[in-house]
Amino acid sequence: MNSDQHQTVFPCTISKCNNKSCVLCYCCQKNYCIHHLIEHNDSNNNKLNLLNDEINKLDHEIKTLNIQPLVENCRQKLEQWRMESYHKIDQFFERKFHEFHRFIDEKFDHQRMEIRRLQSKMTEYNHKQEIYDEELYSLIPIIDNLRTEINNFKQINNQMNIHPLPIDDNVINIDNINVHKFNLSTLSTIYKTINHPHGSYGTLACNDKFMLIYLVPNLILIDKQLNIINQVLWPYKTISNICWSSTLDRFLIIEKSKIYLVNDQTMSIENLQMIEKQIWFSCTCSDTSLFLSLDEISSSIMEFNLLPSIKLVNKWKSPYTCNKNEYIDNIVYDNFKLALMITNKLQKSVRMELRSSKTLQHIWSLQLDIVCCQNKPFRCCSINSNEWLVADYQNRRLLHITEDGNLKTMITYDSIPCHVVLFGLDTLVISRNSGINFHRLEVLI
Repeated sequence: MNSDQHQTVFPCTISKCNNKSCVLCYCCQKNYCIHHLIEHNDSNNNKLNLLNDEINKLDHEIKTLNIQPLVENCRQKLEQWRMESYHKIDQFFERKFHEFHRFIDEKFDHQRMEIRRLQSKMTEYNHKQEIYDEELYSLIPIIDNLRTEINNFKQINNQMNIHPLPIDDNVINIDNINVHKFNLSTLSTIYKTINHPHGSYGTLACNDKFMLIYLVPNLILIDKQLNIINQVLWPYKTISNICWSSTLDRFLIIEKSKIYLVNDQTMSIENLQMIEKQIWFSCTCSDTSLFLSLDEISSSIMEFNLLPSIKLVNKWKSPYTCNKNEYIDNIVYDNFKLALMITNKLQKSVRMELRSSKTLQHIWSLQLDIVCCQNKPFRCCSINSNEWLVADYQNRRLLHITEDGNLKTMITYDSIPCHVVLFGLDTLVISRNSGINFHRLEVLI
């Protein structure tokens, strides 16, 4: 209250009071005469007492509150959630186990039927008076595919991927139950880009967990979430090609006349001692062999055993590998086959060939509508189980090649694609002049 003298005297705020005010209450901003001021103060005191009583009641309530039942109720709800979660996990486990068991039974029956069919075919040929080479050659890819299926079948435990919770229907999946087919008629937008410092090389390679690239001056290891998890200084010269060997459990890097092994766990670099001294250019690995093409016109291909030691077992020369004035740009292994990218330096033409990895026997050849005007290699990678994707840097496009060697789709690309590789199940990695682009592929049902 303020009882100071005012220059202006206001009437009392209380209705029907004709007295002049003597005080302005700063709390409620009203004017009171002496009589109503006493009532106002009594009223405020009553309100204050009521509020004080309420606070005291709350204080007593909180002091006497037993929190144990509250904690127990929360625990019961959490226990219920845990039991329901365990039940869901048990159900999920049983369902996935039955799926896995059914898959093994079906795969086993399918392979037995295929073997019986081949045996029946051989019996038929044995009773024929004349057998054509084409009939025999037609069996080679069938036998190769069956051998791949059986080898994968024996390693089925390694194909089971178990991911951390949260649980959903895709937490546990078995690779290769269904072959992943991708829609490449249109390419999704870039969702991640890594820029190249000047002097970096566009070649790259992947295993089932990591991708290895060179960003000057380091070798960089990237996981499937595209995080850089390790790197090491690359102290050597220009990298021609990189590939992964599951048998050696190492990346192989080609640097002219030398080959290096890179450990994807420690990033240690080891010089692979080769008896054969050549100028290497492209490399690829099967489960048993290392294939190397030579950096020369009319290129040769050499095959080395990986175990128990790296030893030369085959050497194929022109014209069996390619014709005169032709160069093998790229060699890629997949499913007992070798894909070759071959350029003719005089005709400036480019073709792709598929060969047997066992014999280098010709399977098919596809002449591409490319006029090669630059001294840069053409690269390809395997997709869609036995199909291929070619990086056509000359025309800024990607070429989707079918299993039987036909052009399926041409995809225009905004920048110049130099190297392509499939990383994981659905990530297409495209190396370009100044960086690396990552695309999510649309999986077809």
